[in-house]
Amino acid sequence: QIMIIHLEENGRQGRARNIALSYASGKYIGFVDSDDYVEKDMYEMLVEKAETYDADMVGARIVRHEQEGIFLMPNDLPSDKLVCVQSPNDRMSLILHGGSGGICTKIFRRDWICSNKLFFPEYTYFEDNYWLAMACLYIDKFYILDKVCYHYIDHQESTVNKIDDVAIRNRLDIQLQKLHGYVQRGFFKEYYPGIEALFCRTYYIDTLVHMYRHCPELIKRYEKEMKNQVVTMFPHCRENPILMEQDRIFMETAFEEMPTESLTMRMKEIYDL
Repeated sequence: QIMIIHLEENGRQGRARNIALSYASGKYIGFVDSDDYVEKDMYEMLVEKAETYDADMVGARIVRHEQEGIFLMPNDLPSDKLVCVQSPNDRMSLILHGGSGGICTKIFRRDWICSNKLFFPEYTYFEDNYWLAMACLYIDKFYILDKVCYHYIDHQESTVNKIDDVAIRNRLDIQLQKLHGYVQRGFFKEYYPGIEALFCRTYYIDTLVHMYRHCPELIKRYEKEMKNQVVTMFPHCRENPILMEQDRIFMETAFEEMPTESLTMRMKEIYDL
């Protein structure tokens, strides 16, 4: 059955998903963006694995359709086997890598979503990044099929590619909301090294790289604010053993006074842009 829900105002994807969750009655929940498509047997395969293993989350692989061709997107999670999160190290790994593939390639048990009070931020972009990060705090069993089932259609006007002040502000704010979520849910101290490394990557490095690729002039507008956040919240991040070596080297720029051009040049050299 298909239910159409009319909303009087646009609360972005997060509000639409929260309202849909309040109406949902099925055992499993999946999310599909309106401009993408899935293989016709995707949900049949995901549900079969979920039922077999009583998994909290089951997912599949994703390809990205661009003008230049079709590209398999990376997967940082173990595939074609049940994974049980049984130790703090397992949880740390999931916090670091659980965002792989996004939410649209996966299904989740509805009762599990409700019991862990997982809601999407509303009136903002990148709500799925926050939701999946919080979900990874509670996933105890998951299974990822090593099979392409989801087709992401790349549009220049899509949320992911949007590059203006509103998009950058939302991008930065959602990472700060994630930190607040870790604290509020009681996971921040126990998983501090992983959360710190992830923040350095997603808030600082990924955002600067995104601006460089799509709108370099925005770097000068935001770099000081971003540096101040990193230095204030994670003053010892350069000593984090979880950081990849190239990330550790680049994080030095957050603690240095340098012209924007020098920052950009350092980023190009380290990440081969």
